[in-house]
Amino acid sequence: MKQIMSLSFAHYLVGFASATVISLAMAAPAGDVDLLIDHRLTETTPDGVTRKLHFQERMYRRANMVWVERVLPAGAHDAAEHAKGGHEHKHLDLAAAARQVTLAADKTISVRLVNVHDKVVINVPPPEYGNIGFDGNWANAWHLLDPKQLKTMQAVPGKAEHYRLKKGNLDLQVEWDGKGEFPRRVESRNSEGTRHKLMVVSAAPAPKVLPWANLQGYAQKEYSDYLD
Repeated sequence: MKQIMSLSFAHYLVGFASATVISLAMAAPAGDVDLLIDHRLTETTPDGVTRKLHFQERMYRRANMVWVERVLPAGAHDAAEHAKGGHEHKHLDLAAAARQVTLAADKTISVRLVNVHDKVVINVPPPEYGNIGFDGNWANAWHLLDPKQLKTMQAVPGKAEHYRLKKGNLDLQVEWDGKGEFPRRVESRNSEGTRHKLMVVSAAPAPKVLPWANLQGYAQKEYSDYLD
């Protein structure tokens, strides 16, 4: 089967997650938040090519539900171009699909992708989470970074809610928002200076109509419908 990859934050986080202890413990909700997430990555390859990546996401956190969608600048996403695969079986466009993660009363997680261009909701089963950049960890989804990871890091002297981890060739720094329970800034770099990741999170106004309120009439599909 063809695997479909995504550059969501969970996938972005993989570069330094191996140096910390990722807890699967459930975290107490910290309340509603509306955020703008700015991602930047600079990487120099062994052949001397420097690549830079920049994208933004909006995140809306409500009771037991997290909605994350890519910010698409005007003209950057041509719906007609992405529909060339044919109406019956075209590729799943993850850049245009929002991700909705919901925690049920029995603590099970459900994941859906929502493509507003095609007006379709895609149910994603757990075996396919990795293909959409989701690690299956509710705490990571709710907080952007599991708060349990802060316990593996050292507090930065003189800076409230700043933490640092140096392990091997990794230098990771986190600025935490204790009230909202999410990281305001996550920065990592390697000692060689060839890889630098930065995530900056800021409060943003919510739209008048929240995006999941507009799903009436959307077609329901399974993730397997998009696999060859």
